[in-house]
Amino acid sequence: MGFILAKTAKKVDKDIAEITFTPKTTSTTIGLQSAWMTNTAGFNFHPRYGFGMVDAAAAVKMSKGFASISTIIGRRKGGDIDSTKLTTTPAGAATSAINWGNTYILTQSFNAFTDATAYTGTMQMDVTITNNTGAPLNIGQLQLELFSKDANGEVKSILLPAFTSFYQGSASAKNPDGTSADQADINLLAAGGTQTLRVFTNAFYGQKLSASTWSFKALNVGSTKAISVSNVSLTSYGM
Repeated sequence: MGFILAKTAKKVDKDIAEITFTPKTTSTTIGLQSAWMTNTAGFNFHPRYGFGMVDAAAAVKMSKGFASISTIIGRRKGGDIDSTKLTTTPAGAATSAINWGNTYILTQSFNAFTDATAYTGTMQMDVTITNNTGAPLNIGQLQLELFSKDANGEVKSILLPAFTSFYQGSASAKNPDGTSADQADINLLAAGGTQTLRVFTNAFYGQKLSASTWSFKALNVGSTKAISVSNVSLTSYGM
């Protein structure tokens, strides 16, 4: 049912423009929210509106004679195909530092998904952030983006836009010298601290996993010192 509703949904606010930001310390413009896009499986998606507004008439029309997703996109048959869960990790270094400078500070490719019969449902990315700045950090200064590229083009999803996340830290947060942190710093990621973030997107819904090259980019838009990114994994939950 979800496949039909997503495929037949209508765009809401179809002319909504991309939201961008230019930090005062650079002339580089950063995209914080994408406009409507169509992924390489033909699904429209917007980070605010998802697949759009349900079109009941179109959904009913498509559902007539609808047997299964397998008959439309060639998914494997047999078993609980909707429970597909596949995980991959980045190729290359396990830990990378992202410094302030250009628009894209860190670009990391993932190892390929090997199941040739699997298609993307909800995509989940886990990433561990380490604060190496020497001071409490609001991790909302980071932006995390995920990309897929196949023969039909490239799709980008901003999983964590900059300036939209605020870390709720520990009341026992300490300064680098061991003294208690100020109240204003308690809500931040303490110096030397780590935090794993889990973010999701449906922007790649319906795309064939093994046919895509996956990569993520991390942007540091606020700190002048390095912030480490490690233990990144990408998990796809089947349609």
